[in-house]
Amino acid sequence: MSDAQLARAAQSGDAASLGVLLERHRAPLYALALRFLGYSSEAQDAVQDTFLTALRAIDRCASQRRWEDGCAASCATCA
Repeated sequence: MSDAQLARAAQSGDAASLGVLLERHRAPLYALALRFLGYSSEAQDAVQDTFLTALRAIDRCASQRRWEDGCAASCATCA
C-alpha cells in the first residue's frame, strides 16, 4: 500500500495501517533528526513529536501525495 492509502486507512481507524506507516518512516526520520540534533535521545523525542503532529493532521496527510515529505518537514521543525 502507498503512504496515502495507509494514511486514509489510519484516518478511518485502522490501527494496523497506522503501525505500518509509522514503522515505514521511523528510521529515516530518526536519521534526519539525529543529523540535526546530534543526540539519540533528542532525535527520538523529535521523531515522537513528528508522529504526534502527523496524527493530529492525519486528514491532511491522507491527501498528500508524499506523506514522508510532510513528516520530514515536521521533523526538521521539531529538531
